[in-house]
Formats: sequence, structure tokens, C-alpha cells
Amino acid sequence: MTEHRERTPDHHMYRSVVFFRDSLELLAAALQYYVGLLERDLSYIKDDPELASILGEKILDTLPVTEELREARWHRDKFNEKLSGGEDFGAHWEFGVSHGTVRFLKSVSFLYLEYLERRRDQLADQVPLSKSMLDAIDARITELREQGNQGVFKEAEPRPLLVQQLPEVQRPSKEQEPAKSEPAPTRPPPRVSTSIQLIDAQLRERCLDLFNTFDENDQPHRYDTVIAEATRVLEDRIRVLSGAEANVSGVDLVKHAFHESDPKLRLSPKPGEQQAAHLMFRGVFGFVRNPVHHALSEHLEKERVIQLLGFVDYLIHLVGAAERDQ
Repeated sequence: MTEHRERTPDHHMYRSVVFFRDSLELLAAALQYYVGLLERDLSYIKDDPELASILGEKILDTLPVTEELREARWHRDKFNEKLSGGEDFGAHWEFGVSHGTVRFLKSVSFLYLEYLERRRDQLADQVPLSKSMLDAIDARITELREQGNQGVFKEAEPRPLLVQQLPEVQRPSKEQEPAKSEPAPTRPPPRVSTSIQLIDAQLRERCLDLFNTFDENDQPHRYDTVIAEATRVLEDRIRVLSGAEANVSGVDLVKHAFHESDPKLRLSPKPGEQQAAHLMFRGVFGFVRNPVHHALSEHLEKERVIQLLGFVDYLIHLVGAAERDQ
């Protein structure tokens, strides 16, 4: 028997939704891009004297495209004001938002990411970009797409947009095409590097420089610092998204967030799976975090550090994708 799940109405309000800075930056850029599409759509009519004359300003002002343009501009300006204003909101910003707005923002961001993917492919067709550069672009797009499927965005159905035409990809002219005697440069398929390409921006910023410095300077005895910092990022993310007090940490924080009897972050509707997730995070804090937090661990292997960073990256993704107790 298939489980029926009622769809959340657009007027439903989420009292507090967490937006991290890089999420706000993505949404502001995506909204700016969509505003440009809507303005272009209206300009085609306004620049045509005959069509503009039969519609007139009053009709144009009440068109659905114009209404959606006002909505996109309002959200764009709100996010840009928060990003560029004098107020420092730290690593995250919480505010109330309707489910309909969540659906709209998800649609706009996914449309923008599709546009960025086409830009990436277009550039790779025209110039011989290095594999490492393509990997970096692919990893960032993957990260941004995952952000659009976390928290309240996870279950939100994208709202159909009124304007979705992506610009045509411009191919090189014949003068730009390589001579037939010279094979055109090939590019690898989009993929995330399997070495130490981390998806989460904060984890990558805080840990990769440390890891690379210790690796380049032949200081493997300091790898424990990398793991300690990575688990601090994980702990902070759990604390923020579960609404725990600042003094709650370690296994107490894990119990507060994931305990199957009253989870603040629900990773599965099945009690057994939620319990397994609780135990998994408890094990990470007790077996991975605590040894490097309470003592020096000077014999960590480079390959194992890479594996642990990737695992912490995955756990951060799970935390962000969890259903929050509203």
C-alpha cells in the first residue's frame, strides 16, 4: 500500500528557516538572473510600438509576468540588502518564509544552476580548460544543487516559472574552430574529484588549507588538527540546525538532535533508521571527534584523513537535508 502524503499548502508559514551566507549569495544571483529573463520578456513587447499600443501600461502592469517580476525583485533586494548591509549576521540568517516562497526560490535557483551548467559546457567547448578547473566548477555546482534540496527545500515541489527560456549556447564561429588537421581539445565528463574535493563550503574553507599545508610541509603528525576542525564544523552545523543551546555539545548534542523519541532533525520516518542514524552520529563524536579533541594523535595516515573528511562532508549533507522540527 502506497503511503499518501498531503502536499504542504503554499500559504503555510515556516517560523524560522536557516539560510547560510553562501545560500543567500546563490539565491541573490539566481534571482538577479531571473529578473533579467523577465525584464527581457517584457521588453520585447514594450519595444514593439504596435503591440505596446494595444496592451498599454495598465494591462502590462497587471500581466502575470509583471507580477512575478515584482516578486523576484523584492526577494532579490531583500537578500542583497542582508548581504551588503552594515549588519553582520554571521554564518547564518534565520527568518520566517511561506512554503510558496520556498517553492519559488527553489525553482529560480535550479533554473540558474542549469544556466551555469550550460555556460560551463560552452566555455569548455571553446577553450582547453584544465581538468582541475572543470572539477572545481562541477564540485561547486553540485554543492549548490545539494543546498537546494536541504531543510524545508527538500520536500518542496518546484513552482512552475513563467519564463524559463535559457539563452542559446553560442558555438564558436568557423574562424574560431580549430583546423581539421588539429584535433579539437577534449574535456572530461562532469564529475566530482575522488581525492579530497569537499562539497560543503565551510568544511572546505576551514580544512583543506590545513590539510594541504601539513601535506606539503611533511607534517603528518598534525593531521589530527584537520580532523578536530572538521568535527567542529559538523558539531556547529548540528547545533545551529537543531536549535540547541551553545553549551550543549558532543554526545549530548547528538542526542538532542537525533534521538528517535523526539528528534529535532529527522533523517528517516522509520524509527529503526532514525535510531541507526542517532547511533552513527554518536559513534562519530565518541570515536572520531573525542580522541583528537582530548589528546594528540600523531600517527594518522594521509589516506585515512581524506576518507574521514569525505565522511564528515557526507554527514554535514545529511544534517542539512534532515527534516527539521518546526
